[in-house]
Amino acid sequence: MSIWEYRATRPEELAIFQRAMTALSAAVATAVAGSYDFSRFGTVVDIGGGRGSLLTAILDRHPAVQGCCSTRPAS
Repeated sequence: MSIWEYRATRPEELAIFQRAMTALSAAVATAVAGSYDFSRFGTVVDIGGGRGSLLTAILDRHPAVQGCCSTRPAS
């Protein structure tokens, strides 16, 4: 059983994992969005972006850029 299959059978553990990933990315999202000039791109794609906090920070900082967040279904 893969870790994703395991988490799909244990929604409480999946929720803990998702909160942890959101907290980790929130800690750096603003710094990443401000450190790199994403404005030169028409679209930014966040693969495995979870709930999209990093992509949201990038799009907030660069409003002319469009974004797409791709992640696994929650279960």
